[in-house]
Parts: sequence; C-alpha cells; structure tokens
Amino acid sequence: MARSARWSSRARGGVAVTFAVVLPVLIGLTALAVDVGYLFASKAQLENASAAAALACESGMATDAATAVSRAKLYGQNNSVMGVPVIIQNADVQFGNWNVATRIFTPQSGTVQPDACRVTANVAAPTFFASIFGVASVNETARAVATFGTASKSWNLVIVQDVTASFKNQVSHAIAADQALLGCVKTHTGTGTHVGLTEFTGVSKTMVAPQDMTSTGYNTISTAINGIKACDSRGAPPCSGTNTEAAIVGGMQQLDTMTCTTGQGCAMIVVTDGEPNEQTTPGGTPQSRAVAAAKAACAKGYSIFAIYYSSNQGSGGAANVRALVCGKGTFFQTPVPADLAKGMFSVCATLPPHLVYQE
Repeated sequence: MARSARWSSRARGGVAVTFAVVLPVLIGLTALAVDVGYLFASKAQLENASAAAALACESGMATDAATAVSRAKLYGQNNSVMGVPVIIQNADVQFGNWNVATRIFTPQSGTVQPDACRVTANVAAPTFFASIFGVASVNETARAVATFGTASKSWNLVIVQDVTASFKNQVSHAIAADQALLGCVKTHTGTGTHVGLTEFTGVSKTMVAPQDMTSTGYNTISTAINGIKACDSRGAPPCSGTNTEAAIVGGMQQLDTMTCTTGQGCAMIVVTDGEPNEQTTPGGTPQSRAVAAAKAACAKGYSIFAIYYSSNQGSGGAANVRALVCGKGTFFQTPVPADLAKGMFSVCATLPPHLVYQE
C-alpha cells in the first residue's frame, strides 16, 4: 500500500515535469497557428489595398501624375489591415510601362509616356501570441500594377486635326501627337478598333476613312498622319478661318460608318489652336453652331475630346473649345506645342484601368 502511494506520488511528479516542459511548446504552436493564420488574412487585406491604390492611380493618369499619386494615397488610406490604415507614401507609387508579352513592369525613363502604375503597400501587422516571444509585429508588403484598356474591347476613333494657317508651325508637333495616340490605341485596345483622320480649316475633309488596327490598317493611318500638312498644301483643305462646326460634322460622318454599340464606343478627338470664327449652318454664331454640332454628336452616343494649343492661356478660346467636350471626353490645354503628345496620350489613358500584376 505504501509502495503504491509512493509510485502515485512519483507519477504525479513526472506528469507535472512533462507538462512544464510541453507547455511552452504548446503555447508556441498555438502562437504559430493563430498568428500565421492572422498574417495570411492581413496579407490578403494588404493585397486588396495595393490593388485599389494601383487602379486609382491609373485612373488619375489621364489627368496628371500629381492626381494619380493623390488618388493612390487616398485609396490606400481608405483600406486597412486588421484595423491598421494603409499609408501609401509618394515613393511607393511608380509610373512606368507594362509589357504585355513579357509581363514585366519597367519604371519610367526619359520621355517615354508611362502607361502603367505600380503601387507598393507596406504595413506592420500586429501579432497576438507571438508577442509573448518578443515578436510584436511582422512587416508585410504587397505590390500591384495597373494599366488601362484591354485587348478584349475595341474603341473606334476619329482624329479631327486643325490645319489652318495659324497652326502651320505646330504641324510637326501635331503629327507626333497623333502618332502617340495611334500607337497607344493599338497597344491598349482589342480587335475591331478603327481609327480615321479628318482635317479641317473653314471646311472639313476626310483624309483617311476608318482603318482597323491590323498591320495594314495601322500602316495606312500612320502614313496618312505623317503626311499631314498645313492648309493649301497638296491634298489639304484650303486656307480660311476655323470652322469647328464643319470639323465635328466631318468627324460624325466617319463615326457614323462604325459600330459604336460595343467595346468602348466611339469618339472623336478635335485638335485645334483656334476658336470658331466660321460656320456652315446659317443663324447663330460660329461658336453656337459648333456647340450645336457637338450636342448632335453626343446625342448619337459619341464622345468628344478636345486638345487645345494656345500660347495665350488667358484667352476665351479655351472656354469655347472646352464647351465642345461631351460624353466620356476630356479637355486638355497647353501653351507648349511639344506637349500636344501628352494631351493625346491622356485621351488614351481614359480607357478603363485594370490590374495586370499582383503579389
């Protein structure tokens, strides 16, 4: 009996020792299980935050870099990781170019227009049980890249180019701008996209009917753009005033031949340096007739973008040209002719953003 009591006492002592040894291991495993699951959940939330910030950044690129960065930071703060706000710093936002074939993001360099935004989100995710062992938080990082447009949707466009005498010295810059738009559209839209070219002075003239963006069609419209010359040059409209009504009507006539109920719809981009001073339809003023033509285009579901060059930023011409914008169109104004290409690229950047990479 005494021997049994002594054995029971020793057994209890052994269990106590074993429990004392195993308890830290059990706590460690519990910490690992709980905190690892917690960190997986927090990483998923951080990925959502970086994706939202990247998409917001891309949507702001059509305006300017400052707007894009501001939107990325705002959408980052609107998200949290387990209650901790996601703070996006300026250095966390990068502009660059996305290569669809290689799926590689290249940070912006030189004068190449960026077409993608990469946002890196960081957060110190707090832990629960792991803090017992001195690990109060774990740094987590998520990165997302967004660009605009999609290969699954088409976009039909007409470039309506001012070639009046006052625009003569800017023709080379207009050509570069039109080519920038053409290249961007070819890269960021899908099968079925068509682009046409109309020139205008006091009258409008179709220079190239809508061409699809296959190699043959692209080369045709690209060659026509390179051949743009000021009025009274061979093949160009005659020199006269600026008839924006005729310009918009000419653009509509081309859009009327396209299918505009699918993809991104149809739009015209009016590139000009002057306010209307001639009209086609009697009555009213050149400006009122131009606005009436723009409303007619909008009523058909067409969007109008306006790119306005003027060295006189305080002139009333900007307001008159801005009044032509409708639908999904935007207005871009610059006193620097070389920046016309930025304006055209901003048109392309209005295509809906989408994620192309996330980690």
